[in-house]
Amino acid sequence: MTNFKIRPLEITDYDKGYLNLLSQLTTVGEIHKDKFEENFNKLPECHKLFVIEDVARNTIVSMGTLIIETKFIHNCGKVGHIEDIVVDRNIRGKGLGKMIVNYLSKLSNDLGCYKCVLNCKNDFIEFYKKCNFNNNGC
Repeated sequence: MTNFKIRPLEITDYDKGYLNLLSQLTTVGEIHKDKFEENFNKLPECHKLFVIEDVARNTIVSMGTLIIETKFIHNCGKVGHIEDIVVDRNIRGKGLGKMIVNYLSKLSNDLGCYKCVLNCKNDFIEFYKKCNFNNNGC
């Protein structure tokens, strides 16, 4: 997997298929480049968007988001929330989903979060168990 690189989302990723990949996960709508750049520049520090780039093809093939929530409980602790995990449907099964989830989970820990959580559809519970997450229900 030497052609793949995990890195923070960059403003130039609009041209590398970021929104096309995101549309494989959910409805995106028509977002033109200027709107993408405006929204990118408004992202708060607590939103950590990461991508996996296929360096050889100069395209985004996987992505995920870590949102850091500051709490009053646990001595003003922090909780990491993993969201928006998607791998390009054309290259699924190569471990990229697990790679991005594990990266975000470790980042959550490195940033001092006392726990890291995510919500997913029932179809994906087994995948997230393989990434060391537990099913704690609603």
